[in-house]
Amino acid sequence: MQIILISDRLAKARSVNLSLVHLAGAGLLALALLLGCTIALYWFSLRYAAELRIPVLQQLVLASQEARQHWINALYMRYLHRAGSASGLSGSEDQVLAIIIGSDEYCHQ
Repeated sequence: MQIILISDRLAKARSVNLSLVHLAGAGLLALALLLGCTIALYWFSLRYAAELRIPVLQQLVLASQEARQHWINALYMRYLHRAGSASGLSGSEDQVLAIIIGSDEYCHQ
């Protein structure tokens, strides 16, 4: 790609040649800037999410907590045959399941 630049002050024409390497470098730079902005926005949203009072986000968090409580209660009913609580149970789904199945109550059934 050839770009011709004309300066009024110098009354001279200059041409600049952009090769495929230049265009690829510009594309990578744009991609790096986009990635950097995305990471910064992600960090900012995680850092200040608890302080933001956005009703939609609060409803999503509440729905997520209720769904987790319902899931843990279902595990208690399935494996321990009783209603359970989520108090003290944290971690991934596999870890919570391992805690319930590894309990003395489950082993003595």
